[in-house]
Amino acid sequence: MPDHPTTSPRWHDGHSRFPLASVTNPRVSPQHGGYECEQAVHTLQFSVRHDSPHIGQYSRSPKSESSQSGFILSRTARSAWSYARSASLTPSCFAPGDPIQHPMTMTDHAAAAGSGRPASSHSRAACSYASLAQPIADLRRLCILLFAVALVASTASAQTPQAPPQPGFILHEQTDAGRFTVQRWVNEMSPEVSPAGFCECITVVYEGTRLLLNTGLDAGITHVQSSTSDITGDGRPELVVVQNSGGAHCCESTAIYSVESTLRQLLSISTGNCPGRLEDIDGDGVPEFETCDEGFAYAFCSFAYSPVPTVVFAYDKSKGAFALATPRYARYFRTQDAAELADARKLMAETRDTDPETYRCAALDPALTMIYNGRLNDGLALFRRLYARPDRATLERKVMEIVRKSSLWIAR
Repeated sequence: MPDHPTTSPRWHDGHSRFPLASVTNPRVSPQHGGYECEQAVHTLQFSVRHDSPHIGQYSRSPKSESSQSGFILSRTARSAWSYARSASLTPSCFAPGDPIQHPMTMTDHAAAAGSGRPASSHSRAACSYASLAQPIADLRRLCILLFAVALVASTASAQTPQAPPQPGFILHEQTDAGRFTVQRWVNEMSPEVSPAGFCECITVVYEGTRLLLNTGLDAGITHVQSSTSDITGDGRPELVVVQNSGGAHCCESTAIYSVESTLRQLLSISTGNCPGRLEDIDGDGVPEFETCDEGFAYAFCSFAYSPVPTVVFAYDKSKGAFALATPRYARYFRTQDAAELADARKLMAETRDTDPETYRCAALDPALTMIYNGRLNDGLALFRRLYARPDRATLERKVMEIVRKSSLWIAR
């Protein structure tokens, strides 16, 4: 009985090729040497109906170019061939000048040595299994690994549905955000999208074929991102959705979700004029959410000079959600705080006699930073040193009314 099945498909280059088998086909043994990887790569080729003119070249067929999975698997196969050449499988196991030739099997070696007859047509090139055992083993693992990675990657992108979230909407764009696929659908009766991104749109988010989120009709601009770093400890980045209504000073909101068997919300916050961002403040590998409190905007001076104290949310494993934790991170802002105090003193000097409102807010800025960092008494003491005008007591009382009402301040 022959070492390999005799039925073999014909390809466009006219060469009889190896029979089809799965990468893990038990009929394909290590003794077949380079045949094993050829079989694996051939399986990849056939699964997307590719042609391979010869071992030194790997070309995509027109069919593969129209398929994302075909392109990925084509790259996979070419990577496997590159490894085969670098491991010297080609010159050792294939006949010189023969585009693709079956390697000599151990059975062929025995037959040739015992009878004095030439080896079969399956083995015109000498192949030493002993010298190739490790490269072959490595190549087997590489073939299987590349196939698995390509299959996962192609499935995530190629199978994402493109179903309108509601009648009358057409697909405007589809983008990737890490492991998520983001689709923006525009009303076909009003398909215009402004340069800034405003439109009558619906944003939907997929992970592979799974619909994760439909944000509904956009009130402004919706940005979908991956957190990049893992937050919850499940080894996967989280989904971040930021919506901005546009306009001169308003309004931004952020939602962060953990993608599990269901979509679990970790944070939902409207920060108004304050942008928010994920930042690993303490360097532990888990990002915090940093924003500011806009509650003092226009209260005591123009928007441009109104104090906006920094606030920090950290993920709390016991609660399974983000929680306000600004004082815990105060020490990481000390350099920034010192620069803020120096800037305040400079601005106060510039506006002492010309702009009483800006002068007032300049004194409040570093004081409020201390108050939000958990140092209430130190912050009030600093304000009293910086601001000695007759309305100081009244101003201090109004400031503390705003502070105590704020959901972004932790009383300590």
